[in-house]
Amino acid sequence: MRPLASSLLALFLIACDTTESTDRLADTYVDLLRYRDRAAQSDTSAIRAGIDSILSTHGYTPDGYRSAFASLADDPSDLAAFFSRAESRMSATNPALATPR
Repeated sequence: MRPLASSLLALFLIACDTTESTDRLADTYVDLLRYRDRAAQSDTSAIRAGIDSILSTHGYTPDGYRSAFASLADDPSDLAAFFSRAESRMSATNPALATPR
């Protein structure tokens, strides 16, 4: 019985970690979109510094963020869940951005 309990615990922890990772990625993505809208007229070096700051705040390096984002493409359901989370976060703070259904 112990191996079964250990396996179930491991699966639960992996699922929680995946959800947490996707949530963090979605939060970062939304912050980057918001920054892009505000920084449209800034110079390139200021934009790069702002992007790096947002990534760092969320615990990513630029390469780490790109890698995490690219890994979503491995599973269409993960990608759909990511965009659903991002949309929920955007519409929670700005209802005008909600996608009409």
